[in-house]
Amino acid sequence: MKAFKIIAIVSVLAAMAGNLDAKESRRTMSLSLDDALRMARENNFVIKAANSRVAQAEAKITQTRQGSLPKVTLIENAVVTNDPGAALVFKLQQNIIKTTDFDPVKLNDASVINDFSTSLQVMQPIFNADAKIGSSIAKSAKRAQEYMAGRTSESIELQVSRLYYALILARKNIVAIDQSIATMGSHSRDASRAFNAGMMSKSDKLSTDVRVAELNEQKLMLHDAVRNASDALKTLLNIDTDVL
Repeated sequence: MKAFKIIAIVSVLAAMAGNLDAKESRRTMSLSLDDALRMARENNFVIKAANSRVAQAEAKITQTRQGSLPKVTLIENAVVTNDPGAALVFKLQQNIIKTTDFDPVKLNDASVINDFSTSLQVMQPIFNADAKIGSSIAKSAKRAQEYMAGRTSESIELQVSRLYYALILARKNIVAIDQSIATMGSHSRDASRAFNAGMMSKSDKLSTDVRVAELNEQKLMLHDAVRNASDALKTLLNIDTDVL
């Protein structure tokens, strides 16, 4: 039995130490509503995703413009040959053939021919109906994505504002209920003394105890509300979970 008590005490102390370490590792952040809204616009994953879709729609508009842009092609050709037939055909194509080029000796032992050519092609579409339709569709899609991104941002900001004020209200209610618990605790002690002195019935005395228990229960519920609202707000703002 003694061993069990010692182990239990050590376990409780270890748990208390763990809780203290956890509390010390957490940090507190002071945040105004404007700061919270700014952080939501900058860090919220849903808003970032909506803005990314707008950027994608803008990129598609840029792609549709390619159909109206000029197309430039640079071609470079080089020829090096000593094949008699190829050499003769090449000279014919270049209009540089001479009578002496038909000399059997030259035909059988043609000189090496080196030649290169460069051409530049520029193609400018005059009218591209498909590109025009595609551009109109892409612009409409971008406007739709911008509208959706705006509504998404407004929705997130509304949620942030609600959670922010819910946190403030819950914490003020905790302060108020702490005062009520202190006052009711004093009444409960007075009631206990009155009951022990025979000046109060047991039911009246128990009613004060019940009220104290109800207030403590409300306090626990308020702490849960603060924790839930804080976690939800941290998720919307993309804040580390170790921040209070």
